[in-house]
Amino acid sequence: MKMQVPASGPILYAMPPRLLKTSVRELVGFVLRSGDLISGGFSRPDRLVEGTRGHQKIQRARPADYQAEVPISYLVETDEITLEISGRIDGLLVEDDVVLVEEIKTTEADLDEIPENPTHWAQAKLYAFMVAEQSGLDAIDVQLTYLQLDTYERREDRRTFASDELAAFCADLIERYLHWARIYQQWCAERDLSLEALAFPFAEYRPGQRDLAAATYRTIDGRGRAFAQAPTGIGKTISTLFPAAKALGLGHAEKIFYLTAKTSGRRIAEKAIDDLRGGGARLKSLTLTARDKICFKPNGGSTCDPDQCEFARGYYDRINDALEDIFTHDAFTRTLIEECAQKHRVCPFEFSLDLAPWCDVIICDYNYVFDPRAFLKRFFQDTRGQYAFLIDEAHNLVDRAREMFSADLCKSEISGLKRLVGKTHPDLSKQLDALNRYFAKLGKKVEQEGDGECWISPQLSTDLMALVHNVLRAAEKVLEQGAALPFWDELIECYFRVLGFERIGELFDEHYTTYTEKQGRDIRFRLFCLDPAHNIRQALERGCAAVFF
Repeated sequence: MKMQVPASGPILYAMPPRLLKTSVRELVGFVLRSGDLISGGFSRPDRLVEGTRGHQKIQRARPADYQAEVPISYLVETDEITLEISGRIDGLLVEDDVVLVEEIKTTEADLDEIPENPTHWAQAKLYAFMVAEQSGLDAIDVQLTYLQLDTYERREDRRTFASDELAAFCADLIERYLHWARIYQQWCAERDLSLEALAFPFAEYRPGQRDLAAATYRTIDGRGRAFAQAPTGIGKTISTLFPAAKALGLGHAEKIFYLTAKTSGRRIAEKAIDDLRGGGARLKSLTLTARDKICFKPNGGSTCDPDQCEFARGYYDRINDALEDIFTHDAFTRTLIEECAQKHRVCPFEFSLDLAPWCDVIICDYNYVFDPRAFLKRFFQDTRGQYAFLIDEAHNLVDRAREMFSADLCKSEISGLKRLVGKTHPDLSKQLDALNRYFAKLGKKVEQEGDGECWISPQLSTDLMALVHNVLRAAEKVLEQGAALPFWDELIECYFRVLGFERIGELFDEHYTTYTEKQGRDIRFRLFCLDPAHNIRQALERGCAAVFF
């Protein structure tokens, strides 16, 4: 028999009047998260892709009646709130009137070393509860399947649960989530009521302000893009934030991103939001500060490793209390985040990122939306959100975008790391040596085909990118051994530099050129984005509206 279940929905966001939507993964992860900030050490960036392939490998091996990636949703209704929980079941099978729900997990660890994981079982049991509830089952089988990505070995754990047992388990899980959801929903109601009554926070508009405010509102309401040019001193910041807040209160946007290139721009935005609050607005605003500026680094470490940083160690044991504590405030400035992070002993940068989904306005640098190496994946990785982008000092964006979509490597970085690795890791040393020799050849190109100082070519060598890829794969095998390496900091820094280079290389097209230059005894090779317009356009698709001013 085929089981029909309702369709899935997006991750958590507010929808009037009382409906909240979340996913099974988000709900379970929020309630049950625990332990260190980074669990299990280094993980490859392509882990998600490999995990998807692993899922598909198992799904293809199942019987013909097996249903893969089955969408499902479930409504929980209370007096204060309606919660829609949705997701996709990895596998659903009905055999001899026995219904099986399968949850698949992929891992790089030895299968014998994987302990019982309450979060994994909770996800599987929540899916099983939803199926049992909607199909009127007295009992249901649940299977948690682990696939080892290197060997493709499998470990399967199948258990039978009574529906009453699942109902009790999930009721407790959902109620713990609803505790926070009620706080958030109450906030949304207060916010929307305040924004409905909000008037422009000054006695009168300056010349041009009303036109800019009206254009901003129409752009967000119509999910379009607007370009505004106005003289300095007109009050562009308040003229865009005020209508954006009004649009937010009416449900035309889920979140406002105020993007600026300068610290002074962030301060002006914070003041404008304070002016709105002075006029009666209730808004939760967050100012994001770069990791290297806000990191406490109490032990001098350069990585978010729990062995080096007490604020990473046990982070998820304390983060929910920290979130509930800080949520009593409205302006989440750098100072407040640092104070609350110190109080609860959590990493201030990750704390601010975990706070971001619950905020109305996020003030941040351009790179959190546009940079392919730094954009906020929790918002922009998979789906387009109802986000309004307000882009301050937009004339700076083109040059910044050229930098964001460009990358370079230096021969000295490669040779320096090779010396540190020495003979301790032969494969990594071999790959670094091959890349180092390629850079030596580039130096000869500068002499033979360039002007002695630089060489420009519109072509990107596939040989170079293959060498870069080989270095990354070899480095990943070494990094998986953990932070005890004597050259860990240098290796992780070089790894992410090379990874960024590879990612930009994947974007290379007719809008790029390559630039090789001699810098003393060093050789620098650059992938330079001449025209970032296409990349900017793609990044804007992550939101629903954008205003450049």
